[in-house]
Amino acid sequence: MPSPVPAGYTRGPILFIGAATTDTAFASLLQRFWNEAGAYGSRLLVIGVGKEGRRVAEAAAALFAEWESESVVTAVLETRADALALDASSRMEHATGVLLAGDDSLQLAGILGGTAPAQVLRRMNAQSKVICALGAGASILCQHMLAGARTTGAAPLLHRDLVQFAPGMGLLNRIVIDASPAGVALSLPRLLTAVAHNPFIVGVGIEIDTGIVVYPNAVMEVFGVGAALVVDGAQIAHADLYSSGPESAASLLGATVHVLASGCTFNYDTHQAATPADTESDAPARAVVSKSAY
Repeated sequence: MPSPVPAGYTRGPILFIGAATTDTAFASLLQRFWNEAGAYGSRLLVIGVGKEGRRVAEAAAALFAEWESESVVTAVLETRADALALDASSRMEHATGVLLAGDDSLQLAGILGGTAPAQVLRRMNAQSKVICALGAGASILCQHMLAGARTTGAAPLLHRDLVQFAPGMGLLNRIVIDASPAGVALSLPRLLTAVAHNPFIVGVGIEIDTGIVVYPNAVMEVFGVGAALVVDGAQIAHADLYSSGPESAASLLGATVHVLASGCTFNYDTHQAATPADTESDAPARAVVSKSAY
């Protein structure tokens, strides 16, 4: 679960960034995180988990230093022992933003789950700090991760075993993220299945070269060159996954699907999607922080 917000604070923005296909896209996506974390005044901690996470973290840290951040610190966690040894309080809580890079959500959970760094990340976000997850493992920040899929060529579109859930770090408990480089076309059945399991959840698929930022007023905004797929279960009238066989076809009535390009938003409290023009005209309403944020 998300950490409680201390008096005088609001939650900080949470960013999820999908895979980048070019150096230009990589830099453009990271700049959104850099801006949210304070730009030239940002104090950034970049954590790379696993070999691919290390490579991405080092590339990101080099960009942040080039952009003249106030400070940039890199930590590489290749084993759980590395996470347990990290001096979380002194190296993390001074930061205005933390970037977590890794391509395997299960590896991220296995290395970080239950450690002091994971606890400090939740506490930092509750104290207005910016947290960002980069890569296919971005779902680690959610309470519910889409950890895997079991399909066959003849499997129906919607069936009970299409997705498997695993516990994540719990910064958000209202959404599940699918940031697979395979793209949102393959995300749709997975997200429909996830939402059918529990309509409280909103499923979000992130295309390559694209990211989303979730603000404490329960508004999600898309940025980058691609789109985000939102599957909202608020109006579901019927779902029978629980009564169907593991790979038998299931039904789902009333789910709402949105495809949101850059600048479009989705409000988790009102369940309303909006274009950039709509969002600008609604600016005063968006400034109100929701009591149920995250």
